[in-house]
Amino acid sequence: MFGDPAMEAFPRHAPIVTVVTSDATAWKKRAALEAFTAATFRAAKALNGNVPLQRELAQKVPLPNFATGPMNLEALQGELDLAHEYGYLARPLKATDMVVGK
Repeated sequence: MFGDPAMEAFPRHAPIVTVVTSDATAWKKRAALEAFTAATFRAAKALNGNVPLQRELAQKVPLPNFATGPMNLEALQGELDLAHEYGYLARPLKATDMVVGK
C-alpha cells in the first residue's frame, strides 16, 4: 500500500488488510484463493519502491470519497450492532461514545 501512514505505525508484516471467507468456500475455491494471494504478493513486490508505477496506479484506481459533513451516527451504530451480533465485538458499543465532536 502506498501513501499510507499506517504502514509506518504497524509492525512489519502486521495484518492490515484481510480477506474473510467460510471454510467451505476456502476449500471449494482453494485454487482461486491461492492465485489471488500470489497475485497480491506479486503486485506488492512490483509496487514496492517503484514510484512511477505507484503514481500510475494512483491515477487509475478510483479512491473513496471522504465525508465533508457530520458522521452518520445511525449508520455507524448499525455497523457496530452487526459486528457484535456476528461476534466481532465481545460487547455492544455505542457510536455516540466513540465519536469525538459529535
